[in-house]
Amino acid sequence: MDRELVVYVLRFSAPAPLTHAFDRIAACPDVASCSLELPERQLRMVAPRSIADRMVERLYLDGGLA
Repeated sequence: MDRELVVYVLRFSAPAPLTHAFDRIAACPDVASCSLELPERQLRMVAPRSIADRMVERLYLDGGLA
């Protein structure tokens, strides 16, 4: 598996999609770190590139990214 770690900072238009995304990302065992910043409506994720890219694509399709 690809072990090159990347950091994504994702900004959301509303709190509901943000918390849904956090729950999904936090449940993934391949994600190295995930933090939630409610006032800024953003999420930081550290994961292998292949995992992170798939997760961001899924979150984009779910809607709510700013």
